[in-house]
Amino acid sequence: MAKKRNRLIAAAQAKQDNGKEANSELDRIRAQVLKGPEEPTKRLNLQIPVSLHTAFKLQATKDGRSMSDIAMELIQGYLNK
Repeated sequence: MAKKRNRLIAAAQAKQDNGKEANSELDRIRAQVLKGPEEPTKRLNLQIPVSLHTAFKLQATKDGRSMSDIAMELIQGYLNK
């Protein structure tokens, strides 16, 4: 929970700095924090090429997001189609 709180604070600061772009990130983090206790998690291990992992990690870092959050978003999108 402390990690989410820190992300919420960082997003609030980014909102002051970046305006509109940070609003969606702040809203997303706020929704995660406010949704209550998290569902238990399960580890998923994937075998991917090193170059793909490196590119994924670099892009996630540039976007200020975790690889896990992005992967969960992509999986949810796949399930919703």
